[in-house]
Amino acid sequence: MTRNQIIKLAQEAGIVVTGDAVWKLCELVAAAERESTIKESLPVAEPVAWRQELANILCRIHRDGGHYIAEYGWRKAINDADLKVAHLNAASDAAPPRREWVGLTDEDMQECIKTADYNQGQYKRTFFWANLATAIEQRLKEKNT
Repeated sequence: MTRNQIIKLAQEAGIVVTGDAVWKLCELVAAAERESTIKESLPVAEPVAWRQELANILCRIHRDGGHYIAEYGWRKAINDADLKVAHLNAASDAAPPRREWVGLTDEDMQECIKTADYNQGQYKRTFFWANLATAIEQRLKEKNT
C-alpha cells in the first residue's frame, strides 16, 4: 500500500493524519502487511493429522489400541503415558550395564578338543562329543562370569 493510499483511507475513516504521524502510520501498515504475508506463507497444519499421530503414540505407550483414550479421556491418557515413559527411563538408567559376551579363541577351541580327547579314554568315539560340549561350556563360563 502506498503512502497516498494510506492517507486517503485515514481521511475516509475521519482520521486527520499530518507530519510525523503519516510516517508512523505508514510504518505500522507496512509491518501489518509483512505479518500478513508471513502468516499466509506458513503451512497450515491439519489438526486431524497431529491428533492421529498423538493417538498412535499413546496407543503404543498404553499398549491398548486406543481404548485407554476412549475410557479415560485425552488429558489422563497423556499424563499417564508421561508417567509410564518416565518410569521406563528411570528403570533403564538404573539397570546395570550389560557385559559384552566373550567367545572362544582358536587356542581355546584347541584346548577344548584336547580336553575332550584326553577325557574320553578307551571309549574314544562314544564320549568325544559330550566331552567336547562340556569342555566348551566350562571354558565359556570361565570367560563370561
